[in-house]
Amino acid sequence: MRTRFGDWEGDSVEGSKGSGAIASHVERKSRYLIAAKLSDKKGRYHDSTVHQGLLAYPPGHEKNADC
Repeated sequence: MRTRFGDWEGDSVEGSKGSGAIASHVERKSRYLIAAKLSDKKGRYHDSTVHQGLLAYPPGHEKNADC
């Protein structure tokens, strides 16, 4: 059930060798989507991109993330 705001679910899709990846995070109640093209799938770059996307979401609405 989607009873509260702030629960996020994330996934990533890797392209063909060397073509990068796409990361997506969806807020489960509102179904608000953050998606970004990644030049590589390394954790540091992925985390930075996701953080930038979450900055557009209202503060205090990040409670849980399932990746």
